[in-house]
Amino acid sequence: MNKKQSVVLFYASILVAISLLVQMTVYLIDPHHHLNVFTLCYHAVEHIGWKWAQYVLYGFVVYTLLLVFWKLTRQFWLLYQFYHQIKVSKVSSLTRYIGKDEDIYQGVVVVNSTRPFALTKGFVKPQIVVSTNLVNLLNEKELEAVLYHEQFHGRNKDPLKIFLLSLCASALWYLPVLKWSNERYKLISELLADRAAIDSLDSTLPIGSALLKLIKYQKQQTSYAYAPFAETAVNYRIKCLVNPKMTVTWNIPKLMMVKSVAVFVLLWSVFAY
Repeated sequence: MNKKQSVVLFYASILVAISLLVQMTVYLIDPHHHLNVFTLCYHAVEHIGWKWAQYVLYGFVVYTLLLVFWKLTRQFWLLYQFYHQIKVSKVSSLTRYIGKDEDIYQGVVVVNSTRPFALTKGFVKPQIVVSTNLVNLLNEKELEAVLYHEQFHGRNKDPLKIFLLSLCASALWYLPVLKWSNERYKLISELLADRAAIDSLDSTLPIGSALLKLIKYQKQQTSYAYAPFAETAVNYRIKCLVNPKMTVTWNIPKLMMVKSVAVFVLLWSVFAY
């Protein structure tokens, strides 16, 4: 596992998604653009005489772009609600809440909640939010490990990257490899964040202990979902803590890859027509 893998995975997925979304947008703006793949598809089915297919193609493009718009709108609304909820339930800054003033605690917001969670939210200036229950549940070193973990997500702009990958995966669902890329990026980003926490504290114990405590709490409180800090591939992360030499496999399911390549080639091969 390394940062290069996550960078390649992110930009390759985004490039594939953007190339298709741009084609769709151009098609709606200028249906007669001769270098647009969807325009060529339109003329191809028109030449064959499949009038109904023209409407299906147009509806397919409109549906995809509307889905992107809906996902974007919903995300910004949820983000607005999130920041509003922080204002309502905010207790104080972490430095005031625990009475310490170390750099790792600076800028961290504490909210009143019976659920133990830590998360990083925000696209431009990511912010770390922790709950009062989490602060009370973990000891000092465990809390610091969680904060180092979340700081890595913030520096790496993971909230924005994960949102973009999730958007591409849901909007372009007919390219299943994008869903795989999204899930794999989440896993790699969590492992890298765990590694950042380990390097900062020179020990695997604090981050591992924090994960185990949250897992134990989850088993006792079955009505709650895992906190974002501990929701992604927990078992795999623990295995990597026990055996740091473990690596993330890149075995893409063959059938899924074949389907994705077939759809992508089908669209772009029309350019050779």
